[in-house]
Amino acid sequence: METDFSAVSPRGSYPELREIDRRILAFLDRDGRATPRLLTNELGEQQSYVSQRLTFLVDDDVNLVKRVDRGLYEIDCEVTYDGT
Repeated sequence: METDFSAVSPRGSYPELREIDRRILAFLDRDGRATPRLLTNELGEQQSYVSQRLTFLVDDDVNLVKRVDRGLYEIDCEVTYDGT
């Protein structure tokens, strides 16, 4: 059963997650770990954009994804819902 990230909001004072952020989180939730290249291929986005969004998701104030090795990421969050 996949987690629904449509209502996930980051911790801290960041704006709401973008659609690409939710897609990255859903992929990581389903597949465990991924590289920016794999996410680029799977999500059909440019690698620079995927890398930018991963940097956002790894940020200490957001902390939804963690970098486990150079170029390898996994989900690192307890899902919180905003009530919608």
